[in-house]
Amino acid sequence: TRQNSDEVQRLYRSAMQLDPDYAPAYSGLAYSLCLELKDGIATDSQNVELQMLENAQQGVRLDDGNPWCQVILGRAQQQLQEYDAAVIAYRKAVELCPSSAKAHFGLGFGLSTTGQFEKSIKSLNRAIELSPRDPMSWSFHTVKALTYIYSGDLENAAASSALSSSFANSNH
Repeated sequence: TRQNSDEVQRLYRSAMQLDPDYAPAYSGLAYSLCLELKDGIATDSQNVELQMLENAQQGVRLDDGNPWCQVILGRAQQQLQEYDAAVIAYRKAVELCPSSAKAHFGLGFGLSTTGQFEKSIKSLNRAIELSPRDPMSWSFHTVKALTYIYSGDLENAAASSALSSSFANSNH
């Protein structure tokens, strides 16, 4: 909601004021802005896109060894349809933390948008394997279903879609 988005952004900005070198605060703000765009509650999309990218880049500048910051940079770039750049950030996140389901999910999502379907499925499967009980695993399966659709494999798309929609918290 608009109210939730405003509150979380206020908290991230407060964290940035308390510690201007705390990279996750910038990345968290960037992700909040990304969700604002995705959920259609941004009131000034152009300004939100600019703030999202600036904060994601600042998070990486402050700590380029933080895999979460790399994932958020990739997500921001993907939101802006900068797909090749997003894949680079996601690959860096996986390189930094090979056991991160979120990094593998991001990479799978990014690879799907660049038409690398086989690699995308492999990365998405790795995310699912690493975190089978992840509260967001429905989204892993949703992106997997979409990747199968894009690749023309409708049978696997239907199976992944059915699995995704079986999660109680699935929203796609």
